[in-house]
Amino acid sequence: MTLRSGSSRLALLTFLAAVGCQDTSKVPSAAPPAASIRAYVTGSAADALGDDGRFDLQPETVWTRPELSQAQAAALADVFVRTLVPTLPSFFEGTRKKAIDFAALWRCGRAFYSESPYEEPNLEAHQGLVNAASARIMFTYCDGAGAAISVAVASSATNLVIKDGRLDPRSLRGGEFDSEGIPAGTNATSSPEAAVERLASATGRRVTSVPRLVHPGMGYFAQSSRWLLVLESDAPVRGERTGIHSERRFLVGRSLKTWEQETSRFAEPHSVDTLTLTSGQLAFLHRRPELAYRWDRLSLGGK
Repeated sequence: MTLRSGSSRLALLTFLAAVGCQDTSKVPSAAPPAASIRAYVTGSAADALGDDGRFDLQPETVWTRPELSQAQAAALADVFVRTLVPTLPSFFEGTRKKAIDFAALWRCGRAFYSESPYEEPNLEAHQGLVNAASARIMFTYCDGAGAAISVAVASSATNLVIKDGRLDPRSLRGGEFDSEGIPAGTNATSSPEAAVERLASATGRRVTSVPRLVHPGMGYFAQSSRWLLVLESDAPVRGERTGIHSERRFLVGRSLKTWEQETSRFAEPHSVDTLTLTSGQLAFLHRRPELAYRWDRLSLGGK
């Protein structure tokens, strides 16, 4: 796969601190207290924050194709976890780094919608390619020890059929699921509230946009999705390669090792991801202009 540069300016902040599945006492709480999070938001972000300290997320659907509802995606994920996940114990326990009680897995915590970074493929595109490029609806499954497995269902996978309690193999087209074990004591995806708290605390500026979860694109699991956040004003930063001095838009993940920033220098109108299909043909996926970026290492405070 070849990735080429993009045209919009977007920064990435990753965090080491992990956030867990919300609805079990054996996993860390995913959202800061309501009073705490309110200090970090303004504008539409403040309007979308409920009394319980959680954002009312209303993901934007940008493709015209039909999409699975959250309930439909959950039903497919449940079947996937019950029938297919236990057949790959070494993969899931290897990525979790701990044994999993597969018989005890249950859907827990919040579901999240991770936007596709791509413009919609044309109507002639193979359904497997469409699924691989589409948005993801993400679920967490817990066993007795806490969050164990993350499953992301392609929102475009309306091709899937459940028959006799299993996925009908004749309905499979490819690209329908991303899944992996969740390292013990963590969760696959940070909560939007935790992402807001970390970015605002690190920059000293409030978040003004409602958080949007964005898939990083081909070559990455959906579990690497990051929250797109916009600050009320530019934060001082320094780009190692680009020399930029400030930024407002950030993609926030789970670790605090690096700040990374794209540059519009030598940028193209659209970033294009290229992949080779099983037929040997090349497929080109165009990134949405506002989500086209390339990385540069950043330092906070412009130092």
